[in-house]
Amino acid sequence: MNRILIFCCGLGAILSCTTADRAVKPQSPKAVTPAALTYLGAPVAFSKGPSEFRLQVLHNSDQESGTEVFEDLPRFMQALETLKDEEPNTLVLSSGDLYIPGPFFNATRGKGDVELANLVGYQASVLGNHEFDLGEKVLSKLIVPKKEFPGVRFPLLSSNLDFSQSVLGALWVENGLTAERPPHRIFPSLILKVGGESVGVVGVTTEDLPQITSISEVGIKDVLENAQQQIDRLIAHGVNKIIVLAHLQQLNREMALAQNLKGADIIIAGGSDSLLAKATDRLRAGHVRKGNYPLLFPGKDGAPVLVVNTSREYTYLGRLVVSFDGKGILTEVGEESGVIATDALMAERYRKQPVPVEVNQVLERIRKRLMALDGQILGRTKHYLNGERHAVRTEETNLGNWTADAYRDAGEKLGAAQGLPEFEGVVSLVNGGGIRASIGDIEPGPDGHRVPPLANPMVNKKDGDISLLDIQNAFRFNNEIKAALISGAELVNWVEHGVAMYAEGVTAGRFPQVSGFRFSFDPSRPGGRRVKSLAVSGVAGHVLVKDFARTDRCNKKFLLVTPTFLAEGGDGYPKLSKVTHTIKLLEQDLMARASAPQGIALGPDTPKAGDERIQNLRFRQETIFQEGP
Repeated sequence: MNRILIFCCGLGAILSCTTADRAVKPQSPKAVTPAALTYLGAPVAFSKGPSEFRLQVLHNSDQESGTEVFEDLPRFMQALETLKDEEPNTLVLSSGDLYIPGPFFNATRGKGDVELANLVGYQASVLGNHEFDLGEKVLSKLIVPKKEFPGVRFPLLSSNLDFSQSVLGALWVENGLTAERPPHRIFPSLILKVGGESVGVVGVTTEDLPQITSISEVGIKDVLENAQQQIDRLIAHGVNKIIVLAHLQQLNREMALAQNLKGADIIIAGGSDSLLAKATDRLRAGHVRKGNYPLLFPGKDGAPVLVVNTSREYTYLGRLVVSFDGKGILTEVGEESGVIATDALMAERYRKQPVPVEVNQVLERIRKRLMALDGQILGRTKHYLNGERHAVRTEETNLGNWTADAYRDAGEKLGAAQGLPEFEGVVSLVNGGGIRASIGDIEPGPDGHRVPPLANPMVNKKDGDISLLDIQNAFRFNNEIKAALISGAELVNWVEHGVAMYAEGVTAGRFPQVSGFRFSFDPSRPGGRRVKSLAVSGVAGHVLVKDFARTDRCNKKFLLVTPTFLAEGGDGYPKLSKVTHTIKLLEQDLMARASAPQGIALGPDTPKAGDERIQNLRFRQETIFQEGP
C-alpha cells in the first residue's frame, strides 16, 4: 500500500495529513440509472414566466463531526468560498445536527464545533436531534457567548418546538421577521436579504425527538401545521421565495412535506444521510446516490417544490442554483446545481480559494487533543468493522454483532452470585442508531475498498490496530448499560418494534443488533407482525416464535442487556419494568475491554443474504433452526 492511501484515508492520516498528500488523479463520474434510485420525484411544470431573480443556496447537514472532519472540512471550505465568489446572490444554510457527542466534541466540550460552524458562515440552521443529546442546558450554554467563546453567531430555527417550559425559553424569540433580530437566539422563521430580495427561511424538527434524544422540558408540536403557519406569516409580510430547513430524519417525510405545504419553494432535508446527486456528479468512493438532485414535487398549490439533501460530516457541499419569476415561482434549476464531494479527489476548480486560517487553527487545537487517543492501542482486527449508517440501521453487521456480544458477555458475568431469580438465558439488543461510525477505512479510488484501520505512524499505530480513538469515534454516546429480567413475550415485542419501520430508504435508529438469539422477519408484512421465527441461542427448546406464531416458551424469563437509553423507552422501545442491574462499565470502556490484543474473533461483514442472526426473508431463506451464532 502506498503512502498516499495511508495518509489520505487512515485515522492516523486524518490526524496528520498535509496538503502535499492530496495529489490523486480524479476518478470519472459514474452514472446510475433512474431505476436504481430509491427516491423519485413527481411531474410538475416550472413557471414559464421570465426569470427575474437568480439564487445560489450552498448547504449541508448532519455535521456531527467525527475524526474525518480534519480532512473534509478544509476542502469543504475551499469549495464553499470558491462558489460564493461565483454567484453574488448566495445563501449558506444548514439543516441541523451541528454537533454530536463524541471525541471531537469532547475535545472542546462542543465549543470547537460551534466555532467551526461560525467560520463556515451559516446564515441559519434548523435545530436537529443531536443538539439535544446532552440536554437543553448544554445546548443553551453553547448558543450564548461567554468570555472568549463567541457562541452561535447565526440564527437557530424551529417552528414546531415549544420552549415555554424549557431553559431555552430565555433564548426564544417569536418574531424573527424584523431586521433587528437579536443574536444568539432561536426563531420559528426569519427573513434573509440577498441581492435586494427577501427570502424566507422556516425551520422544522422531527416529531420523534422525545424517543431519540434528551429534550427534557422541550415540547413538540405538529410539523406540517407549524411550518404552514410560518409560511403564511412570511407571505403576509410580502415574501414570495421560501426555504424550509427540515430535520425530519427520513427523506420520505421531507418529500411528503413538500407535497403538503402551500408556498414553499425549497426544502433542505436533514437527519437521514440520504445522498441526492445528479447522475454526472462525482461521488466519494463506495457511495451511491439515492435520488436525483434536486427532487421535484408539486406543492399543495401545484407550484414546483425542490427537495435537496447531502450526506453527513462535511463529506459533500450541496449547490442549488435556481431562478424565480416575478411572483416568486421557480422557473428553472441551473445546470451548475449538484453535490461536490470534498474528498482528496475534489477537482482543482473548487480549490481556488484558500482554507481560512481560523479553520485550520481550530482543527489543529482539536487534533492535538485527539492524537493521544489514537496512540492508545487496545486490540487488532483483520476486517473492516461495518458501522455505516445505512448498514447498522437495516441489517446485521459484524460491528453490530461484536457490540451486542460484548453487552451479552457483561450480562453473563453478572452470574448467579448476584441473587437473580432463575432465568433461561442471557440475550442482548442494541440499537443501530447508537453505532456512529465504522472501525476501519475506505481506500480512495473508484472501487472504495473497505479495509481495517490504517496506520498512524506518528503514534506508532499499525495497520489493523484498534485505538481508543476508534472506539470513542464509533460509540460516541458512551451509553450506560442496564440488565433487566424480561419474558419471552417482551423480547419478541422488542424485536417486533426494532424491525417495524424497516423499508426501502428508511434508516431508523431503532433497528436492532443482537446476541444470544436469532430471528427472521418478513418486511412485506405489517409492522408488529413481521417476526416469522425467533430462537434463543438457536436451541429448538427455546423457540419463542415459529411460523409467525408465539409459543408457550414466551412465558419464560430471560436476562436482557441493553443500553439505558432503550431500557427507558428510547427509540420508542417498550420501557423495561424489571431492571435488575446497571453494568459498572460504560459502553466505551466495555468495548475497549472487548478489543482483544491478540485480535478480535470476528469475520468479514456479510451481505443481507449471508446474515445469520437477523435473517431478512426478502433476501434469503430462513435457517433459524439450524446451528449458528
